[in-house]
Formats: sequence, C-alpha cells, structure tokens
Amino acid sequence: MNRGGLKVQLLSGLFGIKNRAAAILPRLRLVWQTPPTAIYAIGDVHGSLTLFEQLESEIDSDARQYDSAATIVLGDLLDRGPSSAQLLDYLLLERGHRHPRYCLIGNHEALFLEFFADPSLKADWLDVGGLDTLASYGIS
Repeated sequence: MNRGGLKVQLLSGLFGIKNRAAAILPRLRLVWQTPPTAIYAIGDVHGSLTLFEQLESEIDSDARQYDSAATIVLGDLLDRGPSSAQLLDYLLLERGHRHPRYCLIGNHEALFLEFFADPSLKADWLDVGGLDTLASYGIS
C-alpha cells in the first residue's frame, strides 16, 4: 500500500470509519457507562500541533484537581495549520496518552476522506485548507 493510502486508512481508523460509506452515515454518539469526571472539548485544532501540545499541557495542569483522568474530545484536526501530518502522527502514536482521546469527524476530515476516495472532488477540500495539509506532507 502506498504511503498516502496508509495515511487514509489510519485516519479512517482514528475516526472509526471502516469504509467510505460509513464516512457519510450519521455518526455514533459518545456514551459512557460512568461519565468522565472532566471532559475537555477542543474544536478546530486545524493542523496546529504546537498549539495542541500547549493546550494538552494546560489540560494536564487543570486535570490534576480531579481524581480520575480527564477525557479529551477533538474535532476538525486537519487543514489550515502548518502541521496536519505531524498532528495526525502524534495522535496516532500507540503510546500511552495522558488522557483518553476521542476524535470526532469534522467537515475537514469528511472532505479529506472524500478527496482520497474521489480526487475529482479536489476543489472542495483544497479550498478549505487542503493545500496546507498537503504541504505538511511535503506535497506541493
């Protein structure tokens, strides 16, 4: 499998998408048997790894006041920022994260997946930050 295909497969796995049809179906709801003590929702990360790492550090500091681990919910990870590729690599690492993370598929991820399923749809994704994501992979 080529590197681009592998990244799409990993990204699909990050969002719990098993096939292209699942990308356009209604998403599952987050349901906990026991809700987390603290939930930090971060929208519009947009390819900003450095800012996300800083925010994650602030969450660590803030979450120390709770007895259990905080939960982080993320959305719109890709596009616009300089480091979408690096952010995805960071989130996909199989190491122990300080807090459980849930990645929600946003419109940028949906357009990204649609683009790789059918590149003729490129205009939509490229116009909302896809060029920045491609640049983060070294593609001009």
